[in-house]
Amino acid sequence: MAAASPTRFNTKSPAVKRIMQEMREMQNPTESYYAQPLEDNLFEWHFTVRGAPDTPFAHGVYHGRILLPAEYPFKPPSIILTTPNGRFEVDKKICLSISAYHPEFWQPSWSIRTVLLAIISFMPTEGKGAIGALDVAATVRQELAKQSVHFKCPVCQKCNRDLLLPEAETPDLASAPSAADLSAIREIAFKGEDPNARSRTSSAVTEAEQADAQSLAQSTAAPVSESSAPAPEPTTGPQTPSETVQGVFPAVESPAVAGPAFQPTWGVPPTPPTTLTPQHQQLFGHSPYVAHLSPAQLYHQHLYQQQQYLQQQMLHHQMLAQHQHRQWLLQQYHLQQQHQHQHQHQQQMAAPSATASHAAAHLRARTTTTTATSPAAPLAQQRVHAAQSPPSVLHQIVNYFGFVALVVVLVLLSKWYAV
Repeated sequence: MAAASPTRFNTKSPAVKRIMQEMREMQNPTESYYAQPLEDNLFEWHFTVRGAPDTPFAHGVYHGRILLPAEYPFKPPSIILTTPNGRFEVDKKICLSISAYHPEFWQPSWSIRTVLLAIISFMPTEGKGAIGALDVAATVRQELAKQSVHFKCPVCQKCNRDLLLPEAETPDLASAPSAADLSAIREIAFKGEDPNARSRTSSAVTEAEQADAQSLAQSTAAPVSESSAPAPEPTTGPQTPSETVQGVFPAVESPAVAGPAFQPTWGVPPTPPTTLTPQHQQLFGHSPYVAHLSPAQLYHQHLYQQQQYLQQQMLHHQMLAQHQHRQWLLQQYHLQQQHQHQHQHQQQMAAPSATASHAAAHLRARTTTTTATSPAAPLAQQRVHAAQSPPSVLHQIVNYFGFVALVVVLVLLSKWYAV
């Protein structure tokens, strides 16, 4: 199946970035699933999954299509099976809470790998009348599983038997679903399922698992010798972001079985069990996908999931601390701005007269400057000065004699006119 070329799409789009990341993560096929987009359409994926063991779908290989929306991963994809299987209708969109039929249940953290694991896990379940679901006899499903190996997709021209790795007697735990994928699969349900009953069942199973884990830890606890030092108590969570998982799970000797070697906690027995009891099944979890694993493999897979859980918790605490630090810096900035505004307001209210006098002086200075620059400024200043200064004695004498001379002139003129 040829992968799509990234140069044909907008590589700055969030959907394209997410799809390219998932394409790189799933470029190598596994024993259980494989998926890649078409060469000419990055939003149409063709997938191939293997049926769960110990079910009517065992040894069957099923092909299908996943249609991604332009808003992926914020909107769910559409799922279509193209291989006859007896569980889902062919070439018809099936109804899962992880599909486009129920966008209200979709979570952006889910991926195409989550969709494939959900299909594998829910194929052995009952359809209950959901859209695209079928309920046929187990013998029919077994016959279809034998025929599915030779199915060839008319679109991608690939045969099912050439897309997956051959089944191995000892499966590789690296291809097993992670803790996040298993948690997502538990949340997936068909449309016909009662959500209330599902929540009640989940809570009851969780309580039963906790009770069985405590009783199992008490019954299988290894005796401590007098010469050995007491084991450190497991911490409930990371104390600092720099704390490593090895500090929480001290390393122990591991048998020749794939999986990490960590000291078990949370009620897990100190050594791998040889046989699976009902208490072990409830503690380790039981699903068709992991039914073929041995007790030792289930044991180490459970420890591996605990390691991933602790890493996620550490990352969550680190991101939470960074978010709180940013909130504190923003709060300090707002407080500083508020104090500056209050200080400026107090200064303005404390000296209102000084501000008014400063404004009046500024106005007088501007008036003086305007008058001095005018052409008639000297004459106007002289007139104003003459009007404001009192008359002198010399001016009074000149005015008196002038008045007398005026009277004499008037008398002489009157006499001359009479003659």
